[in-house]
Amino acid sequence: MRRTKSRIMARVGGVFRYSMIIGSTPALRMSANVFRDVAQAGL
Repeated sequence: MRRTKSRIMARVGGVFRYSMIIGSTPALRMSANVFRDVAQAGL
């Protein structure tokens, strides 16, 4: 029982981590574009 629960929690944690990475990718890409624009502007 206890081992099964920890296995389920590990699986849920993996899915949550994966969704967090997928969700944060567009934000990272946007911030990278903003950083590049600022660098080109010379600020």
